[in-house]
Amino acid sequence: MQVRKMDDGPVPYYRHMATGTDTRRRFLTAFVEHPASAGETYGQHCRRALRVSATLAAASMAALVHALVPAWCTTRASDTVFELHDDLQKVRHRIMEEAD
Repeated sequence: MQVRKMDDGPVPYYRHMATGTDTRRRFLTAFVEHPASAGETYGQHCRRALRVSATLAAASMAALVHALVPAWCTTRASDTVFELHDDLQKVRHRIMEEAD
């Protein structure tokens, strides 16, 4: 561990993270590399992942309601999964086109 002198001034909060261990560096690099492999910035990728998560959570709740009352939400969960699959396939197709 490196000790900082008092006269070095403030150190940005992220500086120690970028100069840390290989594991930490790889983890931080993943914030850029993985979204870039999908043709997105970190923010765009984060929004998409959160949207997918919320969509799956809603489908899960619909499936729970359907399990308790079979006459309710009869196709909501499966319809949502199919729509999500189609959306993700479009993203994959776009990425593959950009790679060519």
